[in-house]
Amino acid sequence: MSKAYQLLTESIIQYAEAISFTISEIKIFHKDKLLYKEVITQDGANQLTTVKHDSFIINIRAHKVSPQLKTFVKQQIQLLSPPVDVEDKGKDLLLNLSRTLALYQRLDDVLLRIMDMAMDVFPVSDSCSLYIYNEKKDTLIPRVTRGFNWQHLQNIRFKPGESLTGFTFQTKNAQIFHHTDEVYQGMSSMSEENWKHFYASTPDKDGEKVKAQSAMCCPLMIQEDCIGVVSINSFRKVGHFTDEDLELLKAICNQAAFAVHRASLFTELENQADKLMKLNHDIQLKNQTLEQTLHNHNQLMDMALEQQGMEAIITFIGDRLNTSVFLYDEFRQLLSSKVNGDIPFEGSIPPFLETMTPDRVQPIHLTEYDVVVLPIVTRMEARGFLVVVTNHWPLNHTEKMLIEEAQNIIAIEYLKQEAIYETKQRIQGEFLEDIQGKVDINVLVDQAKLLGLSDRETYLFFGIHFDHTNQDYDWNVRETKSLHHLVERFIANHFKSSIIFNRINGLRGIIGFPIEVKEESVRHQMNHFIDQLDNYLRKYFKEKSFSYATGRLTSLEEIRKSYKDVWYCIEIFNRHKRPNQRMTYREVGVAKMMMNNTEEELYQFVVDHVKPLMDYTNQNKLDLIETLEKYLFNHQHLKEVAKELHLHSNTLNYRLKRLSEILDADLRDAEVIFHLRMSWNIMNLLGTKKEWLYHA
Repeated sequence: MSKAYQLLTESIIQYAEAISFTISEIKIFHKDKLLYKEVITQDGANQLTTVKHDSFIINIRAHKVSPQLKTFVKQQIQLLSPPVDVEDKGKDLLLNLSRTLALYQRLDDVLLRIMDMAMDVFPVSDSCSLYIYNEKKDTLIPRVTRGFNWQHLQNIRFKPGESLTGFTFQTKNAQIFHHTDEVYQGMSSMSEENWKHFYASTPDKDGEKVKAQSAMCCPLMIQEDCIGVVSINSFRKVGHFTDEDLELLKAICNQAAFAVHRASLFTELENQADKLMKLNHDIQLKNQTLEQTLHNHNQLMDMALEQQGMEAIITFIGDRLNTSVFLYDEFRQLLSSKVNGDIPFEGSIPPFLETMTPDRVQPIHLTEYDVVVLPIVTRMEARGFLVVVTNHWPLNHTEKMLIEEAQNIIAIEYLKQEAIYETKQRIQGEFLEDIQGKVDINVLVDQAKLLGLSDRETYLFFGIHFDHTNQDYDWNVRETKSLHHLVERFIANHFKSSIIFNRINGLRGIIGFPIEVKEESVRHQMNHFIDQLDNYLRKYFKEKSFSYATGRLTSLEEIRKSYKDVWYCIEIFNRHKRPNQRMTYREVGVAKMMMNNTEEELYQFVVDHVKPLMDYTNQNKLDLIETLEKYLFNHQHLKEVAKELHLHSNTLNYRLKRLSEILDADLRDAEVIFHLRMSWNIMNLLGTKKEWLYHA
């Protein structure tokens, strides 16, 4: 019998642990005689919980009294004196059940063990199902079964009072159904949906569904609350459940209820522990994210404060995300980029930006290009786009935070650059005004040095003129500013020193050259540079055209001369309003003459000297015009002209003789050459050579 006391003590200790209650000592008495004692701790706890049943007394010492534990012990002590109608094997069974259930803590394990032992106790049993009550849904839900098809039975949801199981739960009394008629009469309250699942779960025998011949249902009670129901069925026509079986089932369920309750508490504690672990894990991840986000923020802010520039910011974002990142202004011009591997679009002008506007606040994901496009907005004005190539979508929290932080820092950088730009333009504008005025040259040179120009270089002025082919169109401030930034960046890639000025009708600029570079070399460089610049600008301003003026190469002290050259050229552009013009300081003399005459008067001057060639209709007219042009602008060097035209000297002499006959003039005469060159310059400057020469 001492073994039973030991098992009972172990069961009490494990239940106490499940409800987080600490026991220091347990004593078991029978008729005031100490039968068993176990000391768990020596912590001096003196609160006494006493449980009595028949001749048995159990004293439990702890730091406090637990009514919940007292109820459990009262149920357990009954196992030491079971009802007289329970056979000795039932008593042994209950003690074995108590010992066995004490070994299990998880609810599913306890439920399976209860069901298996119940099936073993009753030889005529063919199925057993255990239902647990769900208070939130107010339903009995099957948790384990033997003898039924779990795939279908698991879908049953009994309401209190429904079928045998629900009726037992509602009445809180054990029920026995001795015959088939009693069983199915009790099942008549089952809902149609539950009946469908129950019928499908019932096993087959000889091709037909078996029928329960007898059944028992017993509630699992904790104090006054029912926490579930055990349902046992017999499909045998010989041998039914007896009242003694029901009493034994009640004793089993009485023991099992506390095991289920203990396991539920343990499972709940385990779930809470899992939740706490998950919560702790989530907090750690959030702390890591916060730490990384703070680090990214500090890094970006340091870049902004240290004025490292937009390039450093974009490179930082690309390195952190390990992908390609591009920054465009509101006119889709590429400002900065960090390319990492292959990209799914042309980086200079992405096709998807042509139809987008930067007035959206939220980022958008373009799956066809696998990119995220984020607008950059400052002072409620759109400034451009940040384009991030995505290796995966959606972005994780850290990546989103980095991109949002980058948006803010880039917007701040825009504002800072805008302030710098405005200040720079004001200072440069004052310098340009002084060039136009009568400020002492020494003062002007000192101002130029403050702007980064050096007297160890030579300089020339150049101008970009807005062609007003559309009389209703005017360049707005934002477009002019965008053009300014574009030209400034382009020039910086070709020349070491330069200054760009915004004007009402275009841009003006100063470009520096090494002092040893010859003027002829500079002229060729500028011709090539203007060709490249014009092609570059047309990619971004497709509906607009520009004219270009270039002044002479001078020292810093004579920069006003170069400015005057450009001023004369711009005046011609404004007067004659012909698009796509090119004019250099070499045509300034002609330009001055053109400024004092109307286009009709200039046309008449050309007619007076070239009309015979205009009227000439021979098929060789084109060859003759080309020959005359090369002759005029190669200083009448016959060898150079023949070489450039790939002609034999005899052929060249023949053409020149023929031209003299047509024009009725001596092409060796300096005055004739002067007038012809002047006529040609006028046509070149006005862009009317084809129109006038082929007028006839």
